[in-house]
Amino acid sequence: MSAKKGALILHPVQLSSNCWTNAMQGWSGIFLQSGAAIFQNKSASRVLSAGDVLVIREGTGGTLQAKDPSEFAAWCLRFFPHQFNGLLSEHERLALQDGSDASHRVRFYHAGTEIARHFGALAGRVQQKNSTVAHWHTIELVAAILGGEFSDGNGNGETEHAPGSRLAEALARIGFEEFQQLSVEELARKCGYSKRHLSRLFHEQYGRSVVAYKIELRLEKAAAMLAKSEAKIIHVALECGFNHLGLFSAKFKERFGASPGEWRRNLCSEGKSPELARGAKNWRALIGLDRSESPEPAGK
Repeated sequence: MSAKKGALILHPVQLSSNCWTNAMQGWSGIFLQSGAAIFQNKSASRVLSAGDVLVIREGTGGTLQAKDPSEFAAWCLRFFPHQFNGLLSEHERLALQDGSDASHRVRFYHAGTEIARHFGALAGRVQQKNSTVAHWHTIELVAAILGGEFSDGNGNGETEHAPGSRLAEALARIGFEEFQQLSVEELARKCGYSKRHLSRLFHEQYGRSVVAYKIELRLEKAAAMLAKSEAKIIHVALECGFNHLGLFSAKFKERFGASPGEWRRNLCSEGKSPELARGAKNWRALIGLDRSESPEPAGK
C-alpha cells in the first residue's frame, strides 16, 4: 500500500534483483524497515541498517543493494521542495536549489534520531491504512527533513563525505594492527563496502590493491626485524605472514633490491640505520593523519 497526495508520494521500495535505483525526479527519503543495505553513487557510499534514513536531493542518482544475500525492506518518500516555497525564506529556497556541492546531496540519519523515528512511525501508519493521518504526518516529516538541510550536520543528520574520505576514516577506526590481520572480505565488511567496491575504491584512492599494500606493510615489518634482531630469515618470514621462504625472498628483493640475507649483511658492514618507521608513516598517510605525502608505492 502507498499514500499519495499532492506533491507527496510514500510507497514501499520495489526491488529488482534485490536492488533499488533512485529515480532522480524530486527528493527521495529512504527508510530501511528491515535487513541491511548499501547505498552507492559517484560521491557517496553508506551502509544502512534497519531504522536508518537517507535523504537524497533531486537529480542525484544512486542504488540501494542488499548487503547480505537476504532481502531488505524499505520505504521511499518522494517530495518536491518547491511545493513548500510558501514556508521557506528566499535564502532557504536558494540553499535548497544549490546543487554545486556533491558532498551535501546525500544526508544520513541514524536509527533513533528524531527524523528516523518519525519516518518509521509514518510507515507504520500507512501500513495500518490510516492515509489521512499519514498525509499530515508526511508534511511534518518533510518539514523536519528540509529543516535538517540547514543544520550543521553534527546533530541528527550527517552529510556524506567523498568515498575516499570515508574509506580513510574507516581504516583509521580499524587501526594498523587489525588492518594487517584482516582478509579483504573481512576488511570490506568492517568498512561497510562490498569486496568489489572496496577493491575499486582503494585502488582509485591509493594507486594499488589492498593485497599489494598489505604485502608492503609485511615487508616493512620484515626489514625492521632483520635490522633489529638476529632471528633466522625463515622465522622472520613466518612472523611477517610469508609461509614460503622463496616467495618472501623474491618479494623482499623486489622491494629492497637485495635478498634478506644480503640486505642484513650490507647494513652490518656499512653501519647504516634503515628507515624503520616507513611502514607506520605510510599508514598515517593512508588514513590522512600525515597529509604531507601519500603512502609510498612499492619499489621506492
